[in-house]
Amino acid sequence: MKRIILLLFAVVLAFASCENLEDNTPGFQSEVDSVFFRAQDIRGNRNDDGTFTLQGISGGQKITLNIEKSQLGVYELGGGRASSATYQDPSDDVYSTAPFGSGKIDITDRCVSCGWFTGSFSFNAKRSENDTLSVSVQKGFFFEVSFLDGNIDAGL
Repeated sequence: MKRIILLLFAVVLAFASCENLEDNTPGFQSEVDSVFFRAQDIRGNRNDDGTFTLQGISGGQKITLNIEKSQLGVYELGGGRASSATYQDPSDDVYSTAPFGSGKIDITDRCVSCGWFTGSFSFNAKRSENDTLSVSVQKGFFFEVSFLDGNIDAGL
């Protein structure tokens, strides 16, 4: 009888502990000048010209990734390339890879019919060509970010 009660207790405990699982889908995070950034609001869009935009917003900060197509692979940033990235700080200063920065976006997984991308990114961006201020965004990662939402914040 003790074994049955112990088994029943173990089953109840196992089911009760599963309720606190956290789902991080979608996910969007990076390090901005060595400070951890985790998006509280994640958005995406398939644009009319066939490009894609992914955006992570948190605490007055915004990272926007513009990707030229949906193919798996690495997309170089800066120097007038079709793909680009921007960072907007809480003071509304915008740092961009187009055309004075550099970096990459790596699409590692996708489901075009489902409408999401997974991948990584890193970039260095400037406010303007002669500006000495820049921002370094490293160790960036996005997971199953939907591009079907169509609610990108164009306030850049």
